Amino acid sequence: MRATARVLYGRLMRGGPRASHRPGALAGLVQAVGVMVLCALVAAGASVASLKRARDQALPAAVTLTGDSRTIPASFLGLSVEMGELASFTRAGAALDRVLSLLRTPSGSPILLRVGGRSADETYWNASTADAPRWVFAPGAEWLAQLGSLVRRDNLRVTLALNVAVHSPLMASEFARAVLGALPAGGLAGLAVGNEPDMFRWQTSLDEERVPSTTASTPLDWARGYSAADYWRDYRSYARALAASVPGIPLVGPEATGLTPGWLAGVAGLGGLAPSSLTVHRYASSKCWSQASPAYPSISLLASERASAGLAAGLRSSIEFAHRRGMSFRVTELNSVSCGGNAGVADSFATALWAPDVLFELIRAGVDGTNWHIRADMVNAPFEVLAGAIEPRPELYGLVLFAQMIDPGARLVGVRIVAAGGLHIKAWAVRSPTRTEVLLVNKGPRAADVSLYCRRTRGRAWIERLLAPSIGATGGVTLGGRTIGFDGRWHGRGVTASIEPSGGRYRVVLPGYSAALTVMPAR
Repeated sequence: MRATARVLYGRLMRGGPRASHRPGALAGLVQAVGVMVLCALVAAGASVASLKRARDQALPAAVTLTGDSRTIPASFLGLSVEMGELASFTRAGAALDRVLSLLRTPSGSPILLRVGGRSADETYWNASTADAPRWVFAPGAEWLAQLGSLVRRDNLRVTLALNVAVHSPLMASEFARAVLGALPAGGLAGLAVGNEPDMFRWQTSLDEERVPSTTASTPLDWARGYSAADYWRDYRSYARALAASVPGIPLVGPEATGLTPGWLAGVAGLGGLAPSSLTVHRYASSKCWSQASPAYPSISLLASERASAGLAAGLRSSIEFAHRRGMSFRVTELNSVSCGGNAGVADSFATALWAPDVLFELIRAGVDGTNWHIRADMVNAPFEVLAGAIEPRPELYGLVLFAQMIDPGARLVGVRIVAAGGLHIKAWAVRSPTRTEVLLVNKGPRAADVSLYCRRTRGRAWIERLLAPSIGATGGVTLGGRTIGFDGRWHGRGVTASIEPSGGRYRVVLPGYSAALTVMPAR
């Protein structure tokens, strides 16, 4: 049904600028919206039936909130886009603005947008591209205007990634100064020096990047054998130039795929030039690997603890290193599957259950912020960008669910889970001055009958469910009975259930491969 709606939408858009004024085109739009509403109604009906079955077959589990807590940064969930894809996002127009509003936390804090990715080290600013490699992207005045408009419209702050591969601190400084001038006051939050420099040694084609201001001492084959020591030497040169050109703008780095001791040691001795934040990239799996690799993307991998708790645990020593030195720690590129993703996995409902789980695992591990990497037209994105619209994918629902839990003053509360064998459930509790929210995620096929114990709340609670036809479903997802449409708006009637405590507990039945958010007002 999602595919049918998309086809109808596409036919409408291909009708041209005046298509919306033609009766046939209008009927097409109404039909497309009707299909989306029908999807929501069908899913709602199916969820009622599944809840009845789940109640009869559920295994017992108990979730108890503890006294431990950790502050959740209001701007924890940021976004990341490629340098050359900015125009693609802006063509979605108001639909993009609405999706960004869904991903903004109730606190109203700005969303931190990282502009970079691999394209950062393939971007030339104010330099001739006549002899440049074919992959080079050259932004100009129009690109700056698009970025400035997006930031102003949607209350964003930007971290700009700079090209280190070209070895030109001068070009980086001029680009940073141009972006600073295009943004509103305070719009430039930071400057990232390079992108995944620990991968340069496998990208020897970057040797071809040269501009007149490239540092003369740069070897012709610099990428081969590029090391952590090489990066920190280059970082120092860039940091000096940027401090002179755009003083006061924080620097971040190394934007690496991993932080081994050698990469961490390079921070020592930088003094005032040291990055304000250590940054790393993380994906739960990678399509770049062989299908025989345990890291090759699959639904079972995304449902496993390796993809969430394991991903976060691998960062703990680096997080501690950063915090001991007064630096924050941020995962500036995060998603389920790297290298574009694979259909049936990267766009499956498994990503919707994985997304909030991994974000809370990262908070518990001490990460100070994340940037969800979004490609305009790749299957691993939470939504695809269309002309004047977006096509939501399951992952978007998981991100929206996470965002709506982060109220002003929110704190992550510790939980203790006791569950019957055969269950695979997770629980995340967030407490704010006005309410306590508990997210229950069932990552296994067996239904759970959860007894939820929360000492600091009384009275009626409300449940909102994240559901889909199956864990591998690429459509039919609902959150609270509603779907997100091509226009970036909610469609369908909201469905919530109220429950009263009994015997000092709330009872929540959780079908297999689903999630439920229980909201309890603070007393």
